[in-house]
Amino acid sequence: TLINIALNTSLIGILILLILAENVTVDSNLIQNITEEEQYVKVQGLITTSIETPGLYILEIEDKSGKIKVIAFKKDESIELEKNNIIEVEGSTTYYKDELEIVADKITKISYWY
Repeated sequence: TLINIALNTSLIGILILLILAENVTVDSNLIQNITEEEQYVKVQGLITTSIETPGLYILEIEDKSGKIKVIAFKKDESIELEKNNIIEVEGSTTYYKDELEIVADKITKISYWY
């Protein structure tokens, strides 16, 4: 019976975490406000550089406050990440070669820059 109590408590805890995770939102930032490593951020910007490799995209996005590099690993769902697209990026910040960049978890195409 102790195993049943532990299993039930674990399942209830996991369900509570799943419910809470769906209701958590991240506020959008300006690029100039992204200053720390290992920070989860959401930014919107214009793609100024887009390099496609077999496994990932290397992007540079720009908003009214600055520029930042974005690394996006290719997944099954395909999104066109071309120069002059406006996108919203959610991901974690990290330093690579002394530059702060975002490793994207989610990218949403917002509109096309005219």
